[in-house]
Amino acid sequence: YCRHGERSLPPPADSIAVMASEWGRAATDEELKQSVPTLHVYDHCPFCVRARMIFGLKKIPFKLNFLMNDDVVTPTRMTGKKVLPILELEGAAMSESLDIVAKIDAIGAPILAKAAERKDIDQWLTDNKELIRKVTRPRDARALFPEFATKAARAMWVKNH
Repeated sequence: YCRHGERSLPPPADSIAVMASEWGRAATDEELKQSVPTLHVYDHCPFCVRARMIFGLKKIPFKLNFLMNDDVVTPTRMTGKKVLPILELEGAAMSESLDIVAKIDAIGAPILAKAAERKDIDQWLTDNKELIRKVTRPRDARALFPEFATKAARAMWVKNH
């Protein structure tokens, strides 16, 4: 799969052998017992990026699920409203990105420092909110995000933004 003229390289020969040996095998009982958290996200959402980053920083395996932008039912069933990211962990759903980050960072030794609470950055973001929207929104509307894979999903995002 290539975007914007990029060429993708074939996987290394050793990874092809591993993939071939995995083809058609059944999961072991141990694998079936493992509970891996699922993170439901939009690729264009900065709050979703925040929630995804903590898993990578802590090297914690998780399932990543991109919801279609026009899917109102799935997040509403999980949290009562259409909002992402949503973390599914041990039968519970959590939807605030900072809460997700804190929950995952608390697994094992925490790695994140306390927020700096920089008023100057907060003010800059407030002062430039409209400019940031004008620069990013047209690009987002045309981007190849998974959540915009259907015309209806993309149209809903354009209508609401």
